[in-house]
Amino acid sequence: MKKALSVVLAALLCAGLALCSPAAAAKSTDCACGTIPRVIVSGMGSTLYYNFGTDGQEQAPMPSMDGLKAQAVPIAKSIVAAAACRDWSKAAGAVSALAWGLFGHLQVGLDGKSVEPISRPAVFNTQQDHTQRRNYWFEYDWRLDPMENAEKLHDFLGVVKARRGVYKFNWRPVSGSHSIVMAYLSLYGYDDFASLVINVSMHNGTSMFTALSTGDITFDARALGYLASLGGSVDFGQDFPLQPWLRIVYETGLFDFISKIGKICIWFWNGRIYEEIITPLFFHFPHYWSYIPKEDYARAKKFLLKGDPKYDILAEKLDRYHDEVAMQADRMILELSSMVKVAVCAGYGNPSYPVGGGRAGVHSDTTVETFRASLGATCAPLGETFGPFYQQKRIDGHDHISPDRCIDASTCLLPDRTWFIKNNIHDEGHGYSGWYDWFRQARDATVFGNTAYPQFLEMVMHHIYVPVVADNTDPLTALRRNSGLWMLKAYRWIITLPVAWAEWL
Repeated sequence: MKKALSVVLAALLCAGLALCSPAAAAKSTDCACGTIPRVIVSGMGSTLYYNFGTDGQEQAPMPSMDGLKAQAVPIAKSIVAAAACRDWSKAAGAVSALAWGLFGHLQVGLDGKSVEPISRPAVFNTQQDHTQRRNYWFEYDWRLDPMENAEKLHDFLGVVKARRGVYKFNWRPVSGSHSIVMAYLSLYGYDDFASLVINVSMHNGTSMFTALSTGDITFDARALGYLASLGGSVDFGQDFPLQPWLRIVYETGLFDFISKIGKICIWFWNGRIYEEIITPLFFHFPHYWSYIPKEDYARAKKFLLKGDPKYDILAEKLDRYHDEVAMQADRMILELSSMVKVAVCAGYGNPSYPVGGGRAGVHSDTTVETFRASLGATCAPLGETFGPFYQQKRIDGHDHISPDRCIDASTCLLPDRTWFIKNNIHDEGHGYSGWYDWFRQARDATVFGNTAYPQFLEMVMHHIYVPVVADNTDPLTALRRNSGLWMLKAYRWIITLPVAWAEWL
């Protein structure tokens, strides 16, 4: 689904399990094989199906770069033709047609149900080899209400318990699925948990969804500069790497002009973009509302729903999740952590997608800001470090400042159980590094429990991590680097002065 979100931005920018014996395990928290199995709740992007379970079952197409390319050329021609005739309404209609062509079949109605017969029921796989993998995968319809999906997860685990004699699980949700796990905690309590890894979680929200849900769909030139300079592998598809192009566009100052022009166009089209595209196509998805930070929820609700009675059923679902889950999430995590092992994993060292103002200079994993994914870390501005006299904000007898002096983890909700991976690109991260196997078995499952897995790690290759080390750049090299950056900043400031002046007028 990350690619699908990228498509949205691009379009807007264009304008065990062998059978275990229930009798042997009926009174046990483990499976009969002797190991507590895992529940893996996938992130956004589970395959959806038309007419699931019938003769007419077929996979629902997902938005992709291929789909965008197939429709982009004729749509672009329509936009150019409309612009040449100064028919801006027709140009806006072409953009709307592109969005509906890509996403229209996924539309959710005002009742929070799929308009088309598209779904993703959770199915217990009786052929899964539990003795080898000990994993239970829960796939779900990522458009729907997290509370409803939590109920379906409860039913799914009920089947697992009945057939396998399992009564506790190690939980490994990823990214957007954490809102379902938080809803599960709210509805059913803590009894099914042997451990939980809060991994690159979006349950605290992300500023990109704040921007999209409050009308701020401008594209920040400075944030794009960070994306071009620091983001090592951000792309809109494996066959279309953005990095070199972003760097050229940004360093020449061209994107400052594009950003300003786009801001003017969006200002003219903003109402129509929301009425025809963003609200009906994306914010009828109840699940997407769980990605709006709790402090921005009321503002987003007012902007998108406008108090219109037609949204009453949808608003009731949204309010329930906000009140019972989002506002209670920290409390539930603290309570669970007092009973079982809980870990938090977050990425840092990368910029966010540059949609919405104020996106520049914030550490993230390209999707979720580090301070949100880590449940409260204090971060230096992206590309900078804490000053020489900085002291960690909470003194607890431990050093929680990263060796590169970018992150202060002392302010996290669980400072001793929060790990960071530098340069991790919104990925499952630790799950493939050996860390998870250690965490699951360790008695001291904290950032001090194993020198191989300190609090701060750096991704040097995909799923290969080493401890973060201090920056030992010599002063002369640092001075040259900073001087070059300041010269580029001055250059961009000078060449964009006319645009800034015109905007002010």
